[in-house]
Amino acid sequence: MPPALQAAPFVAAAPQILPSPQTNSTPAAQPKQFADVPAGYWASAPIAALSAKGILDGFPDGSFQPNKPITRVEFAAIIQRAFNQPSSREALKFSDLQADTPAIAAINEATQTRFMSGFPDGSFQPNRQIPRLQVLIALVTGLNLQAKSPPNQVLSRYRDAEQIPKYALDKIAAATEAGLVLNETNPNVLAPNQVTTRAEAAALVYEALRK
Repeated sequence: MPPALQAAPFVAAAPQILPSPQTNSTPAAQPKQFADVPAGYWASAPIAALSAKGILDGFPDGSFQPNKPITRVEFAAIIQRAFNQPSSREALKFSDLQADTPAIAAINEATQTRFMSGFPDGSFQPNRQIPRLQVLIALVTGLNLQAKSPPNQVLSRYRDAEQIPKYALDKIAAATEAGLVLNETNPNVLAPNQVTTRAEAAALVYEALRK
């Protein structure tokens, strides 16, 4: 199980990541223009694609804040909108969630489809920032991706492979083979414990949707 991380404080003014769903009677939404996501930005295409599909959105001031760390509840909301995987288990009960917890439906769906789970103490910790390792594990588990080669062979390309915990070796190998590990500036570095930003989450989900 993942080690405990520093919990992020609750922020009441959460970004609008759950826009109204499109219906068959309305035209497809157009990509939104965010003031802080210029055309040449590395994740501009994934952000534009997911915003057009209503999977994620920006903030009321017109920004996207691509470098803002994403929390577990925000990621669960993106999972709910992005994927249509069948539930494979009952909703999990978490000690720190109530029926009126914001985005509880998204959390339930993300856990019922096995994209996400809780912590050993029975908590979900919705406002905790989520590291790259856990985002990759979530996508691989929810989509049931499997590594075709021995994990040690696949992961030997990473200079920081020793930072991958044993329980995650198969998952990260599968993510690597599927092309979900994005680090164009330094492809030999995984940075598994680095906090995932909103731009990185958009890019990873975008790539997962293409698989």
